[in-house]
Amino acid sequence: RLENLAKKSEPDLAPDELHAIFFALAILRALPQNVVSLLDSVLDLASSNRRN
Repeated sequence: RLENLAKKSEPDLAPDELHAIFFALAILRALPQNVVSLLDSVLDLASSNRRN
């Protein structure tokens, strides 16, 4: 059910990308804040690369 909701709200994402995002969010919750901000900047780079 969660997958279907996510597909409706993010139609441009494939199911495996959604799983990766949920997994990453779970990991981020367990990490210290400085690691979170580092990964955040990496994700920003990755998403801007995908758009280009």
